Amino acid sequence: MNSDYIKTTIKQFYANEIDRYFDANIHFAQRSELLCTSSASPDNSHVANIPQCTSDLASGFNSPLQFAPLAEAMKVVDFGCGSGKDITLASQKLKKGSTVVGIDLSEEMINCAKEAILNNNVTENNILFRVADIEKYPLPRNFADVLISNCVLYQCFDTISVYNNIFRALKPGGTVVITDIVLNNSLSPSPSSLQNKKSHWMRTFIGENDHLHILNKLSFADITLEDSNPLDKKEIKNIIPPEIYKWSVIEHGLEMMPDQNLFKTITISANRPPFSC
Repeated sequence: MNSDYIKTTIKQFYANEIDRYFDANIHFAQRSELLCTSSASPDNSHVANIPQCTSDLASGFNSPLQFAPLAEAMKVVDFGCGSGKDITLASQKLKKGSTVVGIDLSEEMINCAKEAILNNNVTENNILFRVADIEKYPLPRNFADVLISNCVLYQCFDTISVYNNIFRALKPGGTVVITDIVLNNSLSPSPSSLQNKKSHWMRTFIGENDHLHILNKLSFADITLEDSNPLDKKEIKNIIPPEIYKWSVIEHGLEMMPDQNLFKTITISANRPPFSC
């Protein structure tokens, strides 16, 4: 299974998700209404004024922004921004004059995020979108104060390249916050075998310890496991693209294993050292 086929399949999945959401019979005005209607959670102050469609199409979990130091005007990058939920949240939280960059493999998701931003008048900050592969997209070196990613790395063919790109893009002293779906550590490959991940699609689901190992290897500092929650196979099946479920769960025998502690979501934060090159 090669990288290009995997990525084409993922792009098609999310394009189809948008088509299903905005049924062909929905009038454009109704679509615009969905893009303008906000959903809010009274129990979570970090989830507010999110366009309904942006919230409905989002495939991540708790926003990494909960653990990101957003204060003064700064540059924030979202790797795998999808329908723009975290982009919208960041734009609402940041001071005027900030720059927010959303990068996603799916042009359809980027278009949905753009519409949501425009229709909700989130215009005080500079908001940019790029259709690109986060494994390869060359952000300027030392660009971002904060870089987030919400349940995207498990879809990547080369996790190590993504983390290298993150380290390069962060300013010295900058913060990365990653939420991802991982395997139980006892089921994940050993860190030393991650270099062979490209030949094992199951290894898109690496373990919590593997994330920590990569961050340590790249000399990140202040590495913290912020959150961890178990997921059962039913939840996984409802969340991830069907082809990923087929390749990484069914074909590797994981569907036959007990649910207990098989998958979980984690949120990890880390800082690029202030004096790193």
